[in-house]
Amino acid sequence: EIAFNRLRNDDRVNGLSDGSLPSRLYNQLRNWPEFRRQYGDRVHKQMFNGGALAASNNVARLQSLATQIDRAIVGESARWGDARKFAIGGNGGTSNTLTRDEWWAPELQKLSTNWFPNVMHPRTIARLQAAGLYPTTGAPEFSQFGGAVSNGFALSVSHTNLSGLIYFTADGSDPREYGSGAIGTGAQAYSANIPINGPTMVRARVFDSGNWSALTEAVFFPPQDLSKLALTEVMYNPPAIGATLGNNLEFLELKNTGTNTLNLSGLTFTSGITFTFTNGTVLAPGEFFVLARNAAAFASKYPGVTIRGTYTGQLDNAGEGLTLAH
Repeated sequence: EIAFNRLRNDDRVNGLSDGSLPSRLYNQLRNWPEFRRQYGDRVHKQMFNGGALAASNNVARLQSLATQIDRAIVGESARWGDARKFAIGGNGGTSNTLTRDEWWAPELQKLSTNWFPNVMHPRTIARLQAAGLYPTTGAPEFSQFGGAVSNGFALSVSHTNLSGLIYFTADGSDPREYGSGAIGTGAQAYSANIPINGPTMVRARVFDSGNWSALTEAVFFPPQDLSKLALTEVMYNPPAIGATLGNNLEFLELKNTGTNTLNLSGLTFTSGITFTFTNGTVLAPGEFFVLARNAAAFASKYPGVTIRGTYTGQLDNAGEGLTLAH
């Protein structure tokens, strides 16, 4: 209602009730600096760099939904469009018949080209900054925001402020130390391009006079032959053992069948189950990687077998596709 009504300017960031309502919990959390820091990081992740709430993605969702009802709007106009033209009871007429092409389509165009990119997005950021939920110190920008790169790719990081230093990590840690706000032990001051020689998560912030920017993070993937990464066993629908449910005994087994070490950093199961390989995960030639659904249940049935990770979700006993991607 508020996002699409250009005549309203409601502020739902500030002014929430602190009484006996659920919003009281949220208001209390906002008093905690680490909550505000994490909130700002989430805002940056979702509203910039192609995030789910970036203006371009908001426009894409709007247009997708509008396409679904495009023909139905014609019927809606035929049913109610005339009702807005003539006076009916106390409802004064507009002298206009509200049709799809003359009213609906132009309004969609305004939302797509102006409202989301030029009004709603900057307005939201300004309100969050005023509430202390998004830093006023600008986050650094990457010359390429993650994805496939060539071997030895040189990543450059740009400053978006007049002062402050950029700190980055390439080991998956945060450049800012949790709690104290100090510079993290694994952080480096950015002074030259960052070479990417394997799957790498780069995380960067700007530090300026005691203030940190939001976090910019992306994973980079140089070319790598993953055809030798085999899914060698899928244990689905196992029988229960005593009080242990069968689905808690599920597991997957992967193996590097090639002769080169594979770097699995950032690879993610995007369908079937949910699991992401952490930064620095490597698999030597001939090595196995076991993923279990329930570590304790797996260990009770297969003592001595090393579990490299636990996934969420459950394998479909009726059959399904498993997708591993980056």
